[in-house]
Amino acid sequence: MGTVDGATSADVRRELLRSVARPEVAAALNPTAPSADLRGLAPLACAHGVAGYVMGSEAAASLPDAEQHLLSRQARTTVYRYLASMLDLRFLHRTLDPAGLRWVLLKGPSLTRVHGAPMLRTYGDLDLLVHGADLGDVVHALEGGGARVLDRNWTLIRRAAKGEVHLELPSGSHLDLHWHLLNDKERRDAFTIPLDEVLDDAIDLELDGTSARVLHPADEVCYVALHALLSGAHRLVWLKDVERLLHHVAVPAGSIADRARSWGVALPLAMLLHRIAGSLGLPPAGHEVLTLLPEGRAWQWAGQQVWQRVPATIDPSTRSAARIIARSTRRTTVASARTLARRSLGAWRPDRTSIGDNGGMLPSEHPGSDRFPSGGTQEREAFLREVVEAASGAAPSTR
Repeated sequence: MGTVDGATSADVRRELLRSVARPEVAAALNPTAPSADLRGLAPLACAHGVAGYVMGSEAAASLPDAEQHLLSRQARTTVYRYLASMLDLRFLHRTLDPAGLRWVLLKGPSLTRVHGAPMLRTYGDLDLLVHGADLGDVVHALEGGGARVLDRNWTLIRRAAKGEVHLELPSGSHLDLHWHLLNDKERRDAFTIPLDEVLDDAIDLELDGTSARVLHPADEVCYVALHALLSGAHRLVWLKDVERLLHHVAVPAGSIADRARSWGVALPLAMLLHRIAGSLGLPPAGHEVLTLLPEGRAWQWAGQQVWQRVPATIDPSTRSAARIIARSTRRTTVASARTLARRSLGAWRPDRTSIGDNGGMLPSEHPGSDRFPSGGTQEREAFLREVVEAASGAAPSTR
């Protein structure tokens, strides 16, 4: 019987992959016997964030009623979340636009367009990028509009110089407000993401009658791939995001490679493309980009060796060497190896502690949680002021 753990049957994992992979990869998979026990496919698909894909597959019809209902519930929830996010975007326009505060939508509903239907791209929080010089004004404007800041551990947040603030919007939706694309300072320092250019190059997108600024296509590929890799590259929905972006990409492969190189993320992008190529399959644009990324060949080779032994379809809660090597990837092979060595000292210990982390959320009473009460208003305003001053000194906000 299929289960959602390390012992998940080969048949279940094969059908999961068949549901999500590119057509040429799915067609090349060995057929599954009609009598195969596929119990566990639905919960595994939900864990990977691809329930909508499995719901539309041939395998779904052979699942027990309870698992079919699970897929249906997940699909409905995903569609409802998408519709709610459209209302949230209108709130953001009403609240931030009159003050001239720039914002860019990250991931979430902006990726729905490349998947083709709202039920195919699950997500929870909304993610927004603003200029660091505007962070204080944006937080205060959102609060004035009825939003509520969820973070309370300002002592920790200020000390760690975290790259985002968490809020609850009036609708009840959660918002991750980023002043940088990377929350962790060590990771920010490891790469060279030009945030002014990222904000300036953002483009307008129409989402079911609601407009939003989203990342330039080349920036979006680089960011979504980097986020997926540093999160562990262990959920199929993250791999599918990049596969779909590259399938629909309207910029030359050379532009994506050049952008990745300017960000210092050529090696992380190459690593994730190898992971996708060995699982879902890459579109032609993806293969072209990969040939333009020779950086860190030794690390790329090491990653391929590990990933060949750890299928992308295993239960995403399973800790593995594949996740460690993904999260350790930095700008060069040497920097990646050093990070891997440090991480290996605490190999099976969760590496993140704040809310919104892909590795889990600490309870609010834990001192390492962003919701642990510490610091109060004084520390909060000091943190916002320091971010604003640092960003303004490097690149003043354009109003």
